[in-house]
Amino acid sequence: MGGSAAFGSGSAYPAIYGHGDELASANLIDYYLEGQLKSAFPEVQWEVINAAAVGYCLHQELAMLHSVLLRYRPDYVILMDGQNDVKELIESHEQSDPYAMPVYRQRFNEVANPRSFSDFLRISQTLLHQRSALFRTIEDHTARMSRSRQIEKKAGQDSAFGAVAFPDLSAEEQAHFLRARQHSGAYEHTARQIQATLKIDGVTPLFLLQPVLILSHKPMTEGEERMRVLHRQVIGKMAVHTFEQLYPSLADQ
Repeated sequence: MGGSAAFGSGSAYPAIYGHGDELASANLIDYYLEGQLKSAFPEVQWEVINAAAVGYCLHQELAMLHSVLLRYRPDYVILMDGQNDVKELIESHEQSDPYAMPVYRQRFNEVANPRSFSDFLRISQTLLHQRSALFRTIEDHTARMSRSRQIEKKAGQDSAFGAVAFPDLSAEEQAHFLRARQHSGAYEHTARQIQATLKIDGVTPLFLLQPVLILSHKPMTEGEERMRVLHRQVIGKMAVHTFEQLYPSLADQ
């Protein structure tokens, strides 16, 4: 379980890395893990199911466990999270409630309870996206092009920067960071809920903190270093500082 990295989405910066869209099955974590398990323990019948979803956070995976996954009677559940959870903390408001404000809530309401002409257009768009491969291809390509233009514009406006300290942030950014830190305990709470849920069914959980390129200390290729610098520019100083400060605490949790 996890977000886009576990799901197998391509690079957010295909102009650098060259891999957009989703990766091929043979390049996914679940495919590799299943092969390794079968080689190491050939006497056991292994099946690894990729239940990740793009944009998902830990609390959404708890809901998915209850609604879908436990019916498969898993022996182990591996959860690779962290990046989306910190991103949600960065975007949180004073009274943050991830269950009341889930990803795509506005789009769901537009489709489920249309109230305007634009809502009916959203319904048509959603149906075409689900039923027409040609429309989906065009829509996805348009979205990638739009994102690429936004990234180029952002990178052109902001210069690269080094380590970010709390005093480097504006007063508004400091308040935003303190609010994110205040809400960060929800991550451990949700992890314990997942652990308790799986324990009832005798399932072993394994929590992994998703690797984040901007925090990595590994030797990087030229492309990885370019992506690291560009991503820091795109997300900004406040987000970089939040990741630098909160990610180690998530690892401890």
